[in-house]
Amino acid sequence: IFPEPVALRIYPNPASESVQIEAPETIKKLELISLEGKTMRQLQPNTTAALLNLSGIKSGIYFVRIQTAGKTTTEKILVK
Repeated sequence: IFPEPVALRIYPNPASESVQIEAPETIKKLELISLEGKTMRQLQPNTTAALLNLSGIKSGIYFVRIQTAGKTTTEKILVK
């Protein structure tokens, strides 16, 4: 029996002040992207967990693009 792969975690979602992102691999680059495709925030944490500050971000739907050594994943979040 193989162990379950460790999934990417983004919480809380919906979020208001910040969102915590945890990945099974080192996060090389993290971007908060608006529905229009504009990069609102960008981090290069080089850790497996990062806190994305949402202060000054308007309420709405955004995408979080997480780039690790292995792959790039995009997840949707709701900012309240």
